[in-house]
Amino acid sequence: MKKHIKKLHKSRKLLLQSLYGLTLNKENNTQDLIKIKNKNKINLKYLDNSIKTITKKNTILELIVKTYIKNYNIGLIEKLILKIATFEFFFNKKIPPKVIINESINLSKIFCNQKSHKMINKILDKIIKNK
Repeated sequence: MKKHIKKLHKSRKLLLQSLYGLTLNKENNTQDLIKIKNKNKINLKYLDNSIKTITKKNTILELIVKTYIKNYNIGLIEKLILKIATFEFFFNKKIPPKVIINESINLSKIFCNQKSHKMINKILDKIIKNK
């Protein structure tokens, strides 16, 4: 079970990096990132499904995230972390909200500044309460 959790964590990191590249370059760089990473250490099905669904549902995900970040000074990476979490809350019912929040906090600790995880936690709490 722990191996599965580790794969999902690494897959989320790769998902964030892919969405970042897609946002900046308008190109899906996921295959390039997969070549760099070890394919056996990520969940390709989760990654592929997530990218397709987030891209397809981007408008609604953007709207939801924008609703909750009005009072915050938020960067692109924080916004993408919130978008991934929102996607998982609404479109991936297999993952418990507590896990989604913890993973989002972990991603923010890796990719953002020291205070971002508190802001992300607060915003995700609001999204869940109003879901």
